Amino acid sequence: MELQANTLNVYDHIIEHGLTAEITSFLSLTDCGGTNASTRIDFGNGTYWFYKQAQVDFRTGAFSMRVDREGWFYERVYRRASIKHLRTFIPYFIHYSRKNHALILRYLEEWETLSAYYRRIGRYPTTIASSIADLLASVHQNSFAHPEKYKDFCDAAERRPTQFVEAIPTPEAVAEFPQFGLKLISLLQRHPRLVVALAELKAKWQPMCLIHNDVKSDNFLKPVRRVRQKQVSLILLDWEFWDWGDPAWDIGAALGDYLWIWLGSLNIVKGQSVKEWFTTAKIPFERVKKAMHTLWARYVKLCRAIVYQRCEMPKLVVQHAGMFLLSRVMMTLMDGSDLTVRNLCIMQVAKNLLEHPEEQARLVLG
Repeated sequence: MELQANTLNVYDHIIEHGLTAEITSFLSLTDCGGTNASTRIDFGNGTYWFYKQAQVDFRTGAFSMRVDREGWFYERVYRRASIKHLRTFIPYFIHYSRKNHALILRYLEEWETLSAYYRRIGRYPTTIASSIADLLASVHQNSFAHPEKYKDFCDAAERRPTQFVEAIPTPEAVAEFPQFGLKLISLLQRHPRLVVALAELKAKWQPMCLIHNDVKSDNFLKPVRRVRQKQVSLILLDWEFWDWGDPAWDIGAALGDYLWIWLGSLNIVKGQSVKEWFTTAKIPFERVKKAMHTLWARYVKLCRAIVYQRCEMPKLVVQHAGMFLLSRVMMTLMDGSDLTVRNLCIMQVAKNLLEHPEEQARLVLG
């Protein structure tokens, strides 16, 4: 098979599987970027599909399992009526091919990511925060209350957060990303309390429901057109990392994403103090704080059974928000970037959230 999506192999894939008998116009493809071979298929008649194909790891010669894992997820959701509520907030599933390591979804032409929406309007509406909470609560609460409906998910789960930052990097991680591994070891050696906090958080990981495991504003879609209603319809993309895991990670990541956006707007000026950088950020903290408080309050209201069972849930959510920030910084280092002043500021905030969650809870959760 072809390793990169092109007009011929995508067309052959569509015909081979009998996916449509209505290809009457020229098929054109648009590269959508991303870590996989992601392509928009335009049939020229107002119909758009999203073709996602796994890449081959040049080091091992094997296909990445991410697309296969996501394809497995979509197949189960669309086969089983007992969990059909999940279909309301994921892209419409068309086909998954194990042979081609390829997934086809309906492309949402009139939708935009929340990250693009935030950049466009410069605000962080509480209606959006409430809708994020509604979506995540629906995923978590139903699977927590009815695990028998999700037996396949339990059996196939990895049961740990993919982006969890290890307190002590494994030899494999250092060998695979030598510069990243050395930077991480150097950073952790300077912050022994952070190492302890990371180890304790990992020990408290409790798989109890279905989680998305990669929550961030880049993975949420909303309609471009403004709709006058209290709740906003959202779609959650990229289920490559789904797992049977700890809901505190999903919620912590959703809150951490707001902090990431705010910290990304720091106005770093030589000669000023860090406190001045925080207070003069291009995005005032108050804008994201209200959204964070709304998200958490709404989630608690909808997921009381989960929150009450985990007596430490607020503390864990705050720590996972710190974990989210730390993981984002680590990913920039893995990409070969230098450790910037901004990254150090973000790491300091992450460190405070991880080491002193009780003190930071009021700020993050309200």
